[in-house]
Amino acid sequence: MTGQQAFPPGFSATVHLNWKVNGEDKWIMLGCLKNEKPSAIYRLKGLTQQSGGAAMPNTAAIGISIESNADVDAQMANKNRTGSSAAADMDGMQTETSDSAGGGGALVKFGQIDEATQTQLALAMAPKIASNIFSYLSSFAPDSAPQTVPLLKRWLEQFERKLRAQGIGFLARAEAE
Repeated sequence: MTGQQAFPPGFSATVHLNWKVNGEDKWIMLGCLKNEKPSAIYRLKGLTQQSGGAAMPNTAAIGISIESNADVDAQMANKNRTGSSAAADMDGMQTETSDSAGGGGALVKFGQIDEATQTQLALAMAPKIASNIFSYLSSFAPDSAPQTVPLLKRWLEQFERKLRAQGIGFLARAEAE
């Protein structure tokens, strides 16, 4: 998600904003990120005040949903077809929340993605996590690379083997023990 590492093949992300509308949290789809378009600027004009009165304090949250390219393309086509914008969504038009009927355009909660897709995502993320761990650990002991690299490589190989054999569920089982 830093722009330096591509999405796994066949995957993209939708970007959502959580904002209170009339006292109710709403997830508004802002757009998407793809390997072909790894960054974007989203216009949020008109979100600070709902009426002519003083602005109410509000907290925004950004949601990133990694999904198949087909799902992202369908959501973007729907967004473009309806002409939906963040400002229009804030007025309550064409806004979908995570519990909307049909779920189109809604953020997907963990567990609603099939296990095969979860496993593929985990396999794609594992080397990135190992690289990040290596960078972090080597910042404490720069000359430790000769010992650290083989250990992390072995961990990564075992982790990937378990993912392929047992699926993503082995992480939950290991946590429960």
